[in-house]
Parts: sequence; structure tokens; C-alpha cells
Amino acid sequence: MPVDLCRMGSLTIGPGEYTSTVISSAADIARLDDDVDRLMPDRDVALTPRFMLASLDDNWTPRVAVVSRNAAVAGVVFGKERRIAGLPSGLIYADGRLGRLAVSHPIECEAVLVEAIRAWFAQPRTRGVRLAIAPSGPEAVAVDRMRAAIKPALDLTVSAPAPHELHAVLPLPSTYEAFLQSLGHQTRRNFRYYRRRFEGAGHCYVEAMPPHDLEGILRRLRKKSRIPFTNAKMHAAAATVLAANDPWVAALRHADGDYLSVTAGWIDRGRATMLLQQNNDLEFGDASLSVVLRGYLIETLIRHGIGELVFWSGSAPPLSRYVQPLAAISLHFDRRTIAWRLARGMIGATGPLLSRWIGEDFRWVALPRARS
Repeated sequence: MPVDLCRMGSLTIGPGEYTSTVISSAADIARLDDDVDRLMPDRDVALTPRFMLASLDDNWTPRVAVVSRNAAVAGVVFGKERRIAGLPSGLIYADGRLGRLAVSHPIECEAVLVEAIRAWFAQPRTRGVRLAIAPSGPEAVAVDRMRAAIKPALDLTVSAPAPHELHAVLPLPSTYEAFLQSLGHQTRRNFRYYRRRFEGAGHCYVEAMPPHDLEGILRRLRKKSRIPFTNAKMHAAAATVLAANDPWVAALRHADGDYLSVTAGWIDRGRATMLLQQNNDLEFGDASLSVVLRGYLIETLIRHGIGELVFWSGSAPPLSRYVQPLAAISLHFDRRTIAWRLARGMIGATGPLLSRWIGEDFRWVALPRARS
């Protein structure tokens, strides 16, 4: 059932050919399914209402831009507003790192994104819009035209995302032995040594866990992991995996049945994506659980004919030396006011100090370093 834009209200753009609105209701966003399917039948799993809603934790509020032409939905951009210290920041983010940002027919992609940005800035509390786009995507070739088309004028900074914000892809050969041979000597030795040690202790690898068990496993590992994660992030991660059409969950289990490690993601169009991995590395810090589980997972994927493994927002060592980062561009659109420019400059200058209290949230506000 298409969204009733008249019921929600709309903003007339330019000469009236397009109208746009920003919706935040989960029910209204869910009703975009039919329009998204019509506009882009072959798309990444992340460009769906279900995936977008599932991925939100308590740091985000949905701000989805819906653009219409001649009373029909012409495009959708899945934006979300960052919350900092529990408060709305006025900063909206949309993610197109996997190739597309706007869900639309290709000929209308540029116009849809322009109208989406206008709609976001028509919201009285919006201070800035942060977009991550693929350099080869249709949005990248239209940046200058988009800036010229948006009135009133906005500040625009184009920069490179931080390395930990880049997805990374690991090409998978036809056999697991070929994968091992592609690694350096020490890394290959570690993959073999720690697996033999793991199996020698009587532990086991579970190739296919029920996806609905994921959140429960994460809860068991929560206080045993060196990487902290909140209940909200844990729930959002599990919900995101379940929102995919073809989710997978794999785990390592101790000989006594306890979970030692879990990883999860999905398969989409012949490509596997790993969203998360959590390990009991407080009690088993010398077991290299990450290496053991990733070795098993890669062997499983190769056996099932999967040609690529994507690490969502990058991979940790040792595989970080063998993956190929997927290039991306960050676009920061900001209101052109002296007060906001000064605030962004000051926060950027004091970022290391502020990060003690607000973590990395300052990067959503600060003026990024422009790309040369």
C-alpha cells in the first residue's frame, strides 16, 4: 500500500513538478515497500524500509525523504537524524556506500536527491545533512549540480570517510586451501594453528545457527567481550540481520556447550556480508577466537560458492591486510550561518578533548578536512 502523502502533508518544490516530505513514523515508512519495489526491483538489501527501521538504535531517529511527481512516489532516500547525548542533533545522515543512495529510476536520481536535501533543510531544526556515497554511483557525478540547484545556498564540504567507516571486501577463491595460500606466512600459520588448538580442546564450530537465536547469544557474550556494546545496539544488530532476506549466523561453542563467539550477516546476490562478530575474549584471550571463527566462516562460504565476503565498516587484523576497502565520499551540507560555522570549527578544534565525553559524536558536527 503506497504512502498517502496528502495525509502527511507535503512541501512544494520549484515550479511544482515535485513535492517532497520527511516521514518519521515507522508505520508510514513500512508502507513504502511497494513503491521501493516498483522503483528499484534490483537493489541492495540495505535499501529497504524493513532494513532501515531494524538498523536504528537509540542514537538515531528516522527521517526518510519521500519525493513525488504527478502524485506518484518518484524516489525515496532513507535518512536518519543523529541523537547526541540523547538529544536531537539536527544532523541527518544517509548511506549510499554500497552504490546507490536514492531509490528511484536512474533518470530521476539527481532530482530526487536534490528534493530530499531540500525537504530535510525545510525542517526548522535541521542544521546539516551528511551523505556517504560511492565514487562510481550516480550521485557522485552530480555533486556540483546538486549544490547549485539547492536554494538557499548551503556550505558543502567533500571529504574522505575515516578508514573505519569504509566497507571492505575479501575476494574468495574456489578452495579454502587457495585462500590460505593467499595469506602471508605468519597469518596462514595462525589460521591453521589456532584451529587445531580449538579442535584439540574439544570445542566445535556451528555452521548454521537459527537467526532468531542471535540476540540471545549476544546477551550471553555481552559481559565477556572486550568490545562493549549496549542493549540497544545489540537489539538493533540482531534485528538488522533478521531484516535481510537471507540471513546467516555461525558460532563457536565450548566443549561444555557455552558460546565462545558468534558472527552474523546476510547473503545478497551472491555476496556475503558480515555485520558483526562478538567473542568471549575476556576468558579466552589467547585463543584467537576471531581468527578461528573467520576461518571456519570463509571455508563455509567457499563451499557454498560465495565469491566475496564484505566486512561491514571494515575488518580488524589480520584480514584487514588482505581486504579491499570500498571507496566512498563524504558530503557535508550545512546551513550557511556564521554561528553554525563557528560551532563546527570550535568542535573540530577541540575534538580529542570532547571525545572523552561524547565519543565520536563530535565528527558529525565538526568541519571535516576537505579532500584534496
